[in-house]
Amino acid sequence: MRRDIGNELMVAIGAIGVLAIALIFAVLLSLSANPEVVPSQLETAANTASTNVSEMTITATTSDISSPQPTAEEVTSTNTPTPVATETPRTVIRVASATPVPTDTLSPTRRPTRTPRPPTATDVPPTRTPTATYTPTITLTEPPTVTMTLAASATPLAGNNCSLPDGWQTYTLSDELPLAFIASATGSSIAELALANCLTNIYAVTAGSTIFVPRNPEFTTPVTLPDYQPQGCQNPQVQITAPQAGQVLAKTNLDIVGSAVYENFWYYKVEYRPDWAEVYTPLDEVETTVEGDVLYHFDTTSVPDGLYWLRLAVVNNDAKVPEDASCAIPIVLVDMAADD
Repeated sequence: MRRDIGNELMVAIGAIGVLAIALIFAVLLSLSANPEVVPSQLETAANTASTNVSEMTITATTSDISSPQPTAEEVTSTNTPTPVATETPRTVIRVASATPVPTDTLSPTRRPTRTPRPPTATDVPPTRTPTATYTPTITLTEPPTVTMTLAASATPLAGNNCSLPDGWQTYTLSDELPLAFIASATGSSIAELALANCLTNIYAVTAGSTIFVPRNPEFTTPVTLPDYQPQGCQNPQVQITAPQAGQVLAKTNLDIVGSAVYENFWYYKVEYRPDWAEVYTPLDEVETTVEGDVLYHFDTTSVPDGLYWLRLAVVNNDAKVPEDASCAIPIVLVDMAADD
């Protein structure tokens, strides 16, 4: 059954009150038996009783509400007010249950995959293009003594049957000189001198020869000119046999004849360059050996007049040109039709 705390408290207070009244009544009886008790003693006894009452421990016994409550003995001798118990409000402490607060769950963030960047373009410096200028190399060597003798009735080289060009002069050489040296001293070119003098080879100008020149030669500055001799050509199996070195040729379809045979052969190549250039221009590459036959058909009709170099080079299976596997010769190309 449900307990009634309020009723139990009222019963306990009533019991305490009855005991207190009984104690006071006993004290009064004792005082009435002894009339000599002074008021101070009575006050002391009352205080003692009050103290005892205040020191009493209130003990509430648990009992069923439905059981009959004991009735206190009625006291009629003293008109003492009965204390009324007030209901003490019950304080109910409610403990709030902890409600789990949802926490943010960190979901993994997917990182984008790295995209490789294309390499940054690197500027390549332009290659040097040779310029078509001829600069004689000045040396401090003592120049050869050259005596130029003007011949009033000079004739051209024997068998050439050339006519003196307008405004030109004739000179007889006392010493053998390269045609390139004469061209430099007269402000001309090898091709121009070769064409004007009907030369078939640039090596044909020897001591005692009479040639046509555009003006008087000036040998005031010692100069060292390029050596117009064949370069390489030491291996008989790598040779240019036609045209010949130094030959003056009309600008036509030129057959380059020779041999291209070498150990560990891969291919041979034919190249050419103007005398003023440093880099050869490739004409053809052939992967078969040639011995004493045409290496290449060179159409020279579109090239300017001048001195050119033809070079044959054999490349081995190591993609290299051995030292003894090349041959280069100078030739002069002129437009013969312009002189007619």
